[in-house]
Amino acid sequence: MNNLFLKSTAGDETVEVEGVFAAPIARVYRAWTDPAEMMQWFGPSPGSLLAVICDPRVGGKICLEHKTEEHFRNIIEGQYLTVEPNRKLVFSWSHIITRLDGTKDASPVSKVTVVFEEVGAQTRVHLSHSDIVRQAGRDGVSQGWNGAFIQFRALVGEWNAKAR
Repeated sequence: MNNLFLKSTAGDETVEVEGVFAAPIARVYRAWTDPAEMMQWFGPSPGSLLAVICDPRVGGKICLEHKTEEHFRNIIEGQYLTVEPNRKLVFSWSHIITRLDGTKDASPVSKVTVVFEEVGAQTRVHLSHSDIVRQAGRDGVSQGWNGAFIQFRALVGEWNAKAR
């Protein structure tokens, strides 16, 4: 996969991803906080989500269910810790796998910080994903966020085409 947006190196304890997108800050922020919009870009590939819960207020829930094999559910779950509209989102993150027999495996809770910065008519999005305990988790998160940013860029291009 093209690591266009990945700024950290393999093994770094904090995964850093950044991109400048051709859309105003309010539009970019809305795409991070509206469940219908998140369904369009969030994840490593188009259409990779089955469901999104997004309640962007301190204490609100974020839950992303990814498509997966038939024998388990693959969910990212967390809670918003900081919400500063058009500026910053911070939320906890835990990857939970639920098998058909009801058993669950959950990753230790980590933290995602997303900062939005106006750059002329564009928006810089800087994401830091910290407190990821396992190397395999850091590797997966690195590729996942890079893929999500690639999908986000494709969608921003579509928004710009519609705005013209």
